[in-house]
Amino acid sequence: MIDGEVVATDRDGRPDYHRLRQRLAGGAALREQIPVAYLAFDALYLDKKPLVKQPVIRRRARLQKAVEAGGHIFVPDHIDEDGVELFEACLERGLEGVVAKHKQSPYVPGQRSPFWLKVKAVKSDDFVVVGWMGERPYDALVVGFYEDGRLLPCGTVGGGWDDEAAQLAGPLVPARARRERPLLRVVARRHAALSDLQLAATRGASRRSGASPSASRDHRAREARLARVRPDSFSFLMQEQQQQPRIDAVTGAFSYTGRFIARRLLEDGRRVRTLTNHSHRPGAEDVEAAVEVEPLRFDDRSRLVASLRGVDVLYNTYWVRFPHGGLDFDLAVANTRILISAAEAAGVRKFVQVSVSNPSIDSPLPYYAGKARAEELVRLSTLRWAIVRPTLVFGPGDILINNIAWMLRHMPVFGIPGLGHYRLQPVDIEDVADIAVNAARHEENITVDAAGPEILTYTELVDQIAIAVRRRPPYVYLPPSLLVLSGKAMGVFLRDVILTSEEVKGLMMELLVSDEAPQGTRRFDDWLLRQADTIGRSYASELDRHFRMPGAAVTQTGPRPAQP
Repeated sequence: MIDGEVVATDRDGRPDYHRLRQRLAGGAALREQIPVAYLAFDALYLDKKPLVKQPVIRRRARLQKAVEAGGHIFVPDHIDEDGVELFEACLERGLEGVVAKHKQSPYVPGQRSPFWLKVKAVKSDDFVVVGWMGERPYDALVVGFYEDGRLLPCGTVGGGWDDEAAQLAGPLVPARARRERPLLRVVARRHAALSDLQLAATRGASRRSGASPSASRDHRAREARLARVRPDSFSFLMQEQQQQPRIDAVTGAFSYTGRFIARRLLEDGRRVRTLTNHSHRPGAEDVEAAVEVEPLRFDDRSRLVASLRGVDVLYNTYWVRFPHGGLDFDLAVANTRILISAAEAAGVRKFVQVSVSNPSIDSPLPYYAGKARAEELVRLSTLRWAIVRPTLVFGPGDILINNIAWMLRHMPVFGIPGLGHYRLQPVDIEDVADIAVNAARHEENITVDAAGPEILTYTELVDQIAIAVRRRPPYVYLPPSLLVLSGKAMGVFLRDVILTSEEVKGLMMELLVSDEAPQGTRRFDDWLLRQADTIGRSYASELDRHFRMPGAAVTQTGPRPAQP
């Protein structure tokens, strides 16, 4: 049994997926026009013996001996070194990328192996579809991107469509747009003459590119093809331009989740205000310089109402990870009630609650039960609302993934609760911010999960981190109670709370997995590849970040402190 791929190539010998689909649809009749070949990548069984547990370097050697290349079957060469040079050669040839495999990696059936990394060379990004040209809606899509709150054109996308894709995306184009193309007129009225939409933007950058190119840089989409269609609310395209940007408020905009939501809003040209008890946090300097700051005073309702005057959408990231310093989940729920009441009195239009995946009022875990109680308060309010439920969040500055990497770098062994086969679904923090901001744009009340595109077991997640940091100490599989006890002992040395028994139970109950189609698009392994040199270099303390941070102010509801 051989693992491989059928490919069809273009005139330059590069794999062409769309030609392959044409060949598969046309069958043998297209044999001469579109020849295909089979690329054999791996050997799973030979001579009735399984090879999946053998290292890939040995399986490849067996494969090359067993397969006689030629005709329509080939065994691609593998390269032991010079990976950077190979990737650069792929860029020059316009190939999709390279796959890097650990030499000692086994074959993992039915899923993406944590020992294999796919490094893509093809550039892609998300764009706003503002209209279409041609005789059909899908002959050429007119696309643009946002810079400083302005929608700038970058050309058309004319390839990648087939009948199946057009049928799937049909509901995205309203009936009036299919007949009269009103979206083009809306954009022309607000931003440019219709003819200008076909010109390249001469300056600016997409909000994901990070840097502003020179004025001479051409932003036209060149030889662009459609990769996927992601439905999104575009009601904001129908609104008239405001003289002043609306105010959005974020509780804890200098905290982890809050800073990414604030950045996303700032990139969209929104005016942002934060309610916080921390005047400064490392990593949020750019946000601190760009937002208005008000204190988060649950014990002073009139001050809270005044801080929310003029706010359009309030994003609430306030919560606690575990009881500490007089703050517990009951108090967090009570403070959320006060915040909702103040938002109602201040005339806030919409309340976006950042919750957690799979909360339940009946949950035996107080964290998840408290989140469910807070959600119910939001639903019972007079505000329009959206509830966003992230799974396991990762990204720059996170604590959990960083500290797993730190332990893998420094500990002689690594403890895993139970057998480690329970599942979780990591989601990039930037995806969480995108989903939260998009949820606010919906006119209706919605509840949406924020989950990434891949589901892993806990052991697979740790394996991927170990590969990234290039160190894998022996794993020790422990009863959950013993692992929590060892975590407490380590916490005494580190002066921190490393892991709680409730977090371990929630992990093993698979509460960090979504039942919905994933809204997030960024993969955990791709992010790890980019962070491999920095992640886990130093330990990240939860108590230092939230309770010992210099410049932190303390507010109270009754006798107990509250932290955003």
